[in-house]
Amino acid sequence: MRVPHPTPPQTRRVEIGEPQRTYTVEPLEDPVPRESPPAEPDDPPVEAPREPEEVPAR
Repeated sequence: MRVPHPTPPQTRRVEIGEPQRTYTVEPLEDPVPRESPPAEPDDPPVEAPREPEEVPAR
């Protein structure tokens, strides 16, 4: 007994159109409020260089 082949599915041509570019815009500010990190302390004050001292000759 011969089994008939299934008929190919009927298809139709689909018009896709021109490609369209999509742009993503990032927010300027963070939308989630966050705690700001504690301010780092400034560098400790640097001592002024000392003047050379006179050392007695030997």
